[in-house]
Amino acid sequence: MRTRLKLKFNDRKALSDLWERELKRGELFIPSTRCLPVGTLVALVVTVPDAPAPMELPGQVKLAREPQHCAANQRPGMGIELGLQRRERKAVESYIQGDWAQAALVLGSGDESTGASRSSGVGMAAAPRPAAPAPAPAAAAPEGSVVAARRAAPRAAAAQAGPLELASSVLARQGRRPAEVLGLASGAGEGEVRRSYLQLVKQLHPDRYFGRLSPEEIEVMERAYQAVSDAYEALQRGVR
Repeated sequence: MRTRLKLKFNDRKALSDLWERELKRGELFIPSTRCLPVGTLVALVVTVPDAPAPMELPGQVKLAREPQHCAANQRPGMGIELGLQRRERKAVESYIQGDWAQAALVLGSGDESTGASRSSGVGMAAAPRPAAPAPAPAAAAPEGSVVAARRAAPRAAAAQAGPLELASSVLARQGRRPAEVLGLASGAGEGEVRRSYLQLVKQLHPDRYFGRLSPEEIEVMERAYQAVSDAYEALQRGVR
């Protein structure tokens, strides 16, 4: 079990500066008067305001400098060592650039319940996938359960559809409200919107299908991918 350490940035430039200054070299110093023991496994939970989900970076405490052990010119805190390989670096750089879809695609082999990459531990955090609704009884269901089932239906269909069928269904919803383009009701909450967006861009990203689909089919995927991105950006601007 890793100890989660939250790193909240005011904007992506601040994260980019820290990446160039420390994180890119696989290290980070966190000023603190209460240090974790050396050897503690940690997860740095990186958050920027416009990101659809946090990014988690695995690390280990390599230095613990308590206040009472500091020299006059030293700051108390922890030195974290990060084990980022080329693949993880690419994901982090995509995240810094605001290319959430590419970051999610690079981390596409991750465990969707935790956001952790099976190969590295790097991931974009995500909420657990909701369980499939039970079959409705013959009697009329309460209004709340009907609404929940309607909202869950597009996600279940997206999980079962092939890429071209999914792309076609997205394109068929173009021109509707942004939430509906993502397969959601117009009153969907922020968490629902984020989960649906991340799932769709991972399934629709054209780079996944080069060599497997024809140029014409790739064009369909690109149009659907762009429609999903435009809908999410509209929702981020408050368009409903």
